Amino acid sequence: MMIDSDLPPVPQVSFDELLLECVDALVTPSMEGAWRERHLLLLDEASKEPSHSEQLQETLKEVAGIFRNPCSINPTHDPRSPKARAESLAAALIQELGQAASRYIYHGTIWGRLAGIANEGLVPGRFTVWNNDVASRQYCDSAVFFTTSWRRAVWWADAAHHCSRGRRDSKHRKPVIIRILADGLRLEPDQRSVLPGCVMVRATVGLVDPHIMLGQFSGFPVWHPLSEVLATK
Repeated sequence: MMIDSDLPPVPQVSFDELLLECVDALVTPSMEGAWRERHLLLLDEASKEPSHSEQLQETLKEVAGIFRNPCSINPTHDPRSPKARAESLAAALIQELGQAASRYIYHGTIWGRLAGIANEGLVPGRFTVWNNDVASRQYCDSAVFFTTSWRRAVWWADAAHHCSRGRRDSKHRKPVIIRILADGLRLEPDQRSVLPGCVMVRATVGLVDPHIMLGQFSGFPVWHPLSEVLATK
């Protein structure tokens, strides 16, 4: 993949934010194809940072190599496969991050629900998405559901988009990803989900440092403070 030098300036991203995004992209590689220009720009800069160990610099270069050839990540259990290598690199970045590796969780929803969520938090059972053929109303009303990867949260945002009322092309039904801090939340595995990394909280969840992503879910994510977005809607 070539890096386009005409890209707009890359938003300032901390090193931890870069590593978190690389982990997300490595373990959930199938969504965006070749949209990796900004990843490569930031990884190239980080791999030349003299304060980083030589081993970390080499790891970042390997991550960039995988992002240049995303089609090489095939679903195989061979430990020599590119997919296995991507998972190994993700594990190395998680070790580098330490406790920061589990800093955020993500919730997929739609634009029309943001104002209510900002005022009340995320309330179990407040909005119906699934019918009883998919999951029982009692189970859906028992918790607020999240993922540990923003890419997997896109699936849930799309589900909310398709199951909501109103015109499908309206702003109200536009898919949105909410990112919040996970600190202090009692996270449990979502036993009903077939997707990995799905968790839930059996209580109303207040929003701690909420940011959202909206629009096209591809490339390096740009997170906007929820309060700023609602102030300019």
